[in-house]
Amino acid sequence: MASFSSVVQSHMPTPRRLSDLTPQYLSNLTPQNPTTMTGPWTKFRLLMWKNWMLQKRHPVQTLVEILAPVVFSVMLVLVRSLSDPETYPDPTFYQPFSPGNTSGTVLELLANSSVGGLIAYSPSNSLTQSIMKKTAERLDMQLIAAPNESTLIQGLTQTVGAMKLVLAGIVFDDNLSNETIFPDIKVGT
Repeated sequence: MASFSSVVQSHMPTPRRLSDLTPQYLSNLTPQNPTTMTGPWTKFRLLMWKNWMLQKRHPVQTLVEILAPVVFSVMLVLVRSLSDPETYPDPTFYQPFSPGNTSGTVLELLANSSVGGLIAYSPSNSLTQSIMKKTAERLDMQLIAAPNESTLIQGLTQTVGAMKLVLAGIVFDDNLSNETIFPDIKVGT
């Protein structure tokens, strides 16, 4: 049985000039059913050959692609072997606490500490004052109110010694400056 190329060559004259490459000539060169000519194995071999040619043309890049993972893996193994593993035989357990009971927690330490008994907040209005008053009573601290966030920050950063006296600064949204009740916020709807 004759091969495809021999059949095509026997029926088609070889073009001698560029003008002989007409659309009619080119359409006769392609097989009638091109899908039968290229199977998955042929495509795979073609791609592997193309990849091999590209790798051959760039030997430095190929060398880096091979050596970089090896070098980094060796470095990881060396770093791991140089460090001594630490074992912790006993796990650490923390006692549960109730959010309503502040005894024995950080809040109690802060309230009784000599660091300072001042809490600064902004903006100052009836809504934020009521919240902060309850907080100050629970923690036994004093309050400093500022009209807005920028005034609060300026007062804390530019007043000498203010940061040593103020334990915390709380900033509510400045949009709450004219509110008397908290706005309704619906989550997940």
